[in-house]
Amino acid sequence: GIPSSRSCKQLRVLFVGQIGQRKGISYLLRAFKRYRSSRTFLTLVGKIQGDGLCFSPWRHMFKHINHCPQIELRNIYQKNDIFLFPTLLEGMPLVVLEAMACGLPVITTPNGPGDIVRDGVDGFLVPPRDVDAIVNCLECLSRDPELRIWMGRNARRRAQNFTWEVYRKKAVNFVQEWLNHSKSMMK
Repeated sequence: GIPSSRSCKQLRVLFVGQIGQRKGISYLLRAFKRYRSSRTFLTLVGKIQGDGLCFSPWRHMFKHINHCPQIELRNIYQKNDIFLFPTLLEGMPLVVLEAMACGLPVITTPNGPGDIVRDGVDGFLVPPRDVDAIVNCLECLSRDPELRIWMGRNARRRAQNFTWEVYRKKAVNFVQEWLNHSKSMMK
């Protein structure tokens, strides 16, 4: 799963999540349609929202995996080169951290993942609904395999800052500081 071992002859783009407009899927598909070539591949992993009829004009462009056990998902991340997640609305997106932990540079929006992904370091932050920006980022990462590898390594290191163990330690430190502050206020 080391990014540098991935083939530069093909470029594999991955999306994981609920496949619907809240995740910016129409912008992802429009951007990929403009960007794609015979050597680019798009995989969408997740449940399609609604009846899925709106995706039929796009079905020739992507491989769809409806449900995937967590252990298989890691293999899917590792077989791809770029994680594309142009979400319109998001909380703490676990899929972004999973992709980063597997060494994928991420193209996403500031709407949630912006707290995790450092623009130009771990990937790129694009404005919501901006098809041109997505295309530009895909082209940039496609043209520059060294940048893709560098961002993937940064992403992997960055994801380590968001493990449950790190989160637990930060939470314990916060509570201890709060208690110490409260005690000093009572004196």
